[in-house]
Amino acid sequence: MTAADKILKKALVGSGIDSRQWSAVQAGLRDRAFFSATVEDVRVLGAFRDAAARLAAGETDPSSARIAMRDALAAAGYRPPDAEDQGPGGIRNLMNERRLDLILKTNVQQARGWAQFMEGTTPGALLAYPAQRLVRVRQRRMPRDWTARWKEAGDAVGWQGACRDEFVALKLSPIWIELSRFGTPYPPFDFNSGMGVEDVGKRKARELGLLEDGGGDGKTSSPSAPQGSVAQAAPVVPSFNANLQATVEGIRGDSDEGQFLTRTFGDQIDIRNGVVKWKGELIQDVLAGRAKRAEFGECSRAFMEKAAAGGISPETVQAFSGRKISFSHQFFVEHGGKHLDPNEPYDHLVPEEFELLPALWRSPDRVLPIRDPNRVQAELDTLDGGKLVAVIDCRNGLKSIQKRKAPGGIT
Repeated sequence: MTAADKILKKALVGSGIDSRQWSAVQAGLRDRAFFSATVEDVRVLGAFRDAAARLAAGETDPSSARIAMRDALAAAGYRPPDAEDQGPGGIRNLMNERRLDLILKTNVQQARGWAQFMEGTTPGALLAYPAQRLVRVRQRRMPRDWTARWKEAGDAVGWQGACRDEFVALKLSPIWIELSRFGTPYPPFDFNSGMGVEDVGKRKARELGLLEDGGGDGKTSSPSAPQGSVAQAAPVVPSFNANLQATVEGIRGDSDEGQFLTRTFGDQIDIRNGVVKWKGELIQDVLAGRAKRAEFGECSRAFMEKAAAGGISPETVQAFSGRKISFSHQFFVEHGGKHLDPNEPYDHLVPEEFELLPALWRSPDRVLPIRDPNRVQAELDTLDGGKLVAVIDCRNGLKSIQKRKAPGGIT
């Protein structure tokens, strides 16, 4: 999987919480979400994700990516905040070049760091280069104190597989996750940090005491080594993905963690059988055939209010109360290939548009009546001037979904 693929696999998650609050979210959920602090519109996030993926793939340049992101914000009707510290030059202003660069760089660097980590921790790579060194790859006007952060991270993990005197540790040492603001063992380790890693060979790792004689697979077993010594065994990490998965397992909806996630993200998350997933992640599973069905949350108050405002009868509105809908792989197969005739006022839906289904159900732009009194037409405007149109039955759920072209037939 390429860095661009890694970005595109992330579920779109809109939320008004800031970066500090996001840091309290489980690493596994953060890793699988495409988000930006205080950005709630998943349509905007979809455009941001596409720009970041294209940049990671080398299909665009940073300037063109920023233009695409600004176009998406303008199409969504975004207005910069008026507060002085959030004005044209403020980092909280999404139109600001620094904020857009931060979004692009962080996502692209994380995806590339992940790809580098996966490549560098194969058995062959670990045999030749079992360790890595923290290095500065870009200068900063006000660099962070990485010496202090290294010591703090090392103390936190008992210096397992890590050197006290140099910024060197085994690739599978827990110090890298502890060092990272994002809870990942690869760069970037903080926003705009300018820090990266370089491989350290077996001979140097052994000289630093990170490997026993004969070691070279990125881990060692040294039961006689004193607690806290650099020769102490680093924990075996069979798969970083498995570690991430562990952070979203064993969570009950009525636990403190489950209640925090529900309060913060509402029906954008799914807690089932002790495992937490994003609803957008479930949609991707259905599209790929990895899952048969993704169930959405109960009909929202926003949906019912839009239905009442759209002229839906009170009886029909009430019939939607407490109802849930689901999206199945069979439904996708039946609808995914429709509307390919250029003479029709519809367009072919792409996977990114199917991902907007939870948003259409949670907060549609409008809900309108149709001939069948038990059904309504929910609409969600897309940033290209078109709209997603879904027919939903208050008894049987999702019946059809289409992409209505923008006026003039251009989407």
